[in-house]
Formats: sequence, C-alpha cells, structure tokens
Amino acid sequence: MLREYDIAGRYGGEEFAVVASQTTGQDMVTLAERIRQEIEQLDIQDSRACIRVTVSVGVSSLTDGDTLETFWKRADDALYLAKNEGRNRTVQL
Repeated sequence: MLREYDIAGRYGGEEFAVVASQTTGQDMVTLAERIRQEIEQLDIQDSRACIRVTVSVGVSSLTDGDTLETFWKRADDALYLAKNEGRNRTVQL
C-alpha cells in the first residue's frame, strides 16, 4: 500500500510508523484509513481460533516551526486520542 520511497517500521512496543514524504495531511489520513481498513479485514487463524485485529492510528504532518520532537509528539497525541475515543479509528492532529 506504500510507495517505494515511503518508510514503514516499528517505532515502539506495539507502535509502528509510516513516513511518507511529499504527502498532504489529508492524503496521509486517506492512506492511514486504507491501512486500518485492510488490517480490520484480516482473519488470522491458528488451530484453535480466528483472531480479528484492529488498529488505532494517529496522523501528523510536518508544519512550519516543527521540530522532530513536536512532530512525533503530535502523532503520539493523535494515536492516544484514537485509542481513547474507542479504538479502531484514525485521528489527525
């Protein structure tokens, strides 16, 4: 779902990040929603059960005057807002 020059990776314990250059905030929300919906449709099965997985997504875009810390903080705040609003959703700050 990502372009060849986008970067995705594990950011923390259960957190992942996608860095997509040359992408507007609304385009990032659209991408995040596509990823979230695709994960929601997965059926992960083992010999005992079928597991449904959902994700909460926080979206942030670089703005004038941002530092790396303010950018990541805004993304993290958006993630926790998505979790606190009921999970399995995308929030942009």
